[in-house]
Amino acid sequence: MLVLLLPGLDGSRAPYAPLEIELRTALATRATVLSMAYDPRGPHDHASLSAIVASKLPAGGDVVLVGWSFSGPIAVRVAMAHRERVRGVVLAASFLRSPRP
Repeated sequence: MLVLLLPGLDGSRAPYAPLEIELRTALATRATVLSMAYDPRGPHDHASLSAIVASKLPAGGDVVLVGWSFSGPIAVRVAMAHRERVRGVVLAASFLRSPRP
């Protein structure tokens, strides 16, 4: 199983560093834990980033997506489009719809 950590609005892996270490230790024999960063040069819309995340899903095996803040909707979108591979979604300090009108 793969646990894929998706970044918040800044697009970096930095906020996940301590969690990634803990998860790798706790799940060492049961899952691979990876964090993802978004290219700061773009694109930055949910549709484009969802396509990028989907391209990182392994061809076989189960995936759990962890969507931090801005990436919550991306995690859900990818999960809905790839139900055969995504076994779970964790929303961390996130939302399904934009909290701003």
